[in-house]
Amino acid sequence: MNGEIEKNRWSEYLNEFSRRNEFRPARVEIFGEEIGAQEGGEHLPLAGVSFEIKGSEAGDVVVTFAGPTAADSRHLTHRVNAVKRIVPMTGENESEEGLEIESADGERTILVFERLPGLPPITS
Repeated sequence: MNGEIEKNRWSEYLNEFSRRNEFRPARVEIFGEEIGAQEGGEHLPLAGVSFEIKGSEAGDVVVTFAGPTAADSRHLTHRVNAVKRIVPMTGENESEEGLEIESADGERTILVFERLPGLPPITS
C-alpha cells in the first residue's frame, strides 16, 4: 500500500499492520525542530501500533515494543501526540519497511523495520 492512509481508516489499518508485523525487529527515529533527530532502541520486537480514539489521548498513536515472553525485558513505548498523517513505507517488491507518523506540530516519527544480522531480506 502506498500513499497516506485516510484518517477514518487509521485504527483499522494500524490493527492490521500490527498483526502482519508482530515481533519484527524495528527501531523508532524521531525528527523535529525542537528535538532535532533522535533514535529509540534498535532490533526491538514490535508489539503493536495503535490509534487512541477516546479520552484525553484521542488522536494519539502509540508504538509499543516488547519481547514475545514476560521473561524478555525489552520494552519501549513511544507516543505520538495529535497525529495528522500516517504514511506506510514500502520497499522493493512492495514489502513493508515501516511507517511515518506526523504530529500536528510537524514532528515526524518513523518506525523502521530492521533485518537481523545474518538473515536474508524479505522477498514477498
